[in-house]
Amino acid sequence: MAGEIAVSEKIRMFFRQLLGSRMASHLEDEMVRLRGDYEVRLREREQYISDLKEEKQSLQRKVSEYELILIPLTSGNLLGAPKGPRPVFEDVAPTNSWKAEQDRFYKQQEEEAAQEAAKAQAQ
Repeated sequence: MAGEIAVSEKIRMFFRQLLGSRMASHLEDEMVRLRGDYEVRLREREQYISDLKEEKQSLQRKVSEYELILIPLTSGNLLGAPKGPRPVFEDVAPTNSWKAEQDRFYKQQEEEAAQEAAKAQAQ
C-alpha cells in the first residue's frame, strides 16, 4: 500500500508540474497584460483630465476677457463715454391687426357709452 501511494503521489506531482507550470506562466502572462492595459487606461485618464483642466482654464480666460472688455462696452462705463441718464427700454408690444381691431372696438364702445351718458343727462 505504501508503494501505491508513492506511485499515485508521483503521478499527481507529474501532472501538477506539467499543468501547473503552464497554468502559472499563462496566469503570469495574463497578469502582465492586464497590468499593461491598466497602466494605458490610467495614462489615458490622466491625459483626459489634463485636457479638461486646460480647456477649463481657457474658458475662464475668455470669460474674464468678456467681463473686462465687453461688459464695460455695453454698460458705457469706459473712459470718455458720455455720462448721463441711461436709456430706459420699455416693453412695448408690437401692434398687430387683431390688437388694432380690439383697440378700435373698445374706443367705439367708449364713444357710444359717452353719447348715451350725454343723452341721459340731457333728459
